[in-house]
Amino acid sequence: MNTLTVNLHLLMVSFYRPSPQRYKILIEADAFPSDRCTLASQLRFHGYDPDTALIALKARPGEECIRIEDIQEVLATQGSTCSIVGNTNYYTGQFSYENHLK
Repeated sequence: MNTLTVNLHLLMVSFYRPSPQRYKILIEADAFPSDRCTLASQLRFHGYDPDTALIALKARPGEECIRIEDIQEVLATQGSTCSIVGNTNYYTGQFSYENHLK
């Protein structure tokens, strides 16, 4: 198969259909640089500024994983504008399944 970056591009070309109301992408702040470039490229392709449309959530100082309540807070305030929400941090293995966020 392809590299992760190529697969991410193919996935987004196929399924990322932003609207004026739902266009933002939420990812972990320490995502692979190539993943961030892919997401930024897709945002630009669709006419959005990655500086405002790419939300990079990071763990609190001194912590490895993002607290569930921090994810819930971002979703409560910006979730209605998010088109994609990443759920696995490949550095830490943290998995934020939807049912854990409710």
